[in-house]
Amino acid sequence: MYYARLNIYHAGGLCNRISRLDHVKSCLIDRADVFKDGSVYIELSVRFSKPEHSDVVQQCISHVPEDVTLIDVINAETVTKLRYIIGPEANSVIRETNKMGFILDYPVIVQDEKEIISGIVYKDVSLQEYFDVLAKANLKYKIKKIVRNDRTRRMSFLKWSWPLSTDVHLTEMQRKTIHAAFEHGYYSFPRKIDIKTIAVEMGISTSTAWEHLRKAEMKLMNFVLEEQPM
Repeated sequence: MYYARLNIYHAGGLCNRISRLDHVKSCLIDRADVFKDGSVYIELSVRFSKPEHSDVVQQCISHVPEDVTLIDVINAETVTKLRYIIGPEANSVIRETNKMGFILDYPVIVQDEKEIISGIVYKDVSLQEYFDVLAKANLKYKIKKIVRNDRTRRMSFLKWSWPLSTDVHLTEMQRKTIHAAFEHGYYSFPRKIDIKTIAVEMGISTSTAWEHLRKAEMKLMNFVLEEQPM
């Protein structure tokens, strides 16, 4: 199992276009999901350097291309959250990353015409395949760090044995959610189920399912890296 961090250069992506607007202080992908048809759902947080930023928000909205469907815009004092869907034909770093079963560590930082990706992948072969997928999609990348976890006997249950060991200290709902995601093919390629369907299967809201899944994934990452801090 490996923890990888790399910069992926995608100047043409909507996130990067927005990050380059005037008075934008930071741009983060808080959540993302890839649907069966290849469409990508994105939740983006944009922080501004000035309280009055309605003109910049309008710039954000005006930068939405034809292959992107804007769902919602939520304004706060210095933050705007955008929720949108990228069409299946548009190039997407998140989609290409998802193809290899890469468990992303959110938020994804967007800055200087790049997306800073970090997360867990199970095999070095998968890492090489991931790099090949990026190259095929014409996405340039720079590897910042790869950390291998050699505790293969201890970690093997993560891939082959469910429910997860209590060593990871998951709550009951976190365990059930990530177990359902794994069993139903959420981490498969192509993805066999989306978060909305998992939520319906469990009888909970989509936002609750997201929360449990992301917290479980974060605990897994902490477990992998506990002996090899970054």
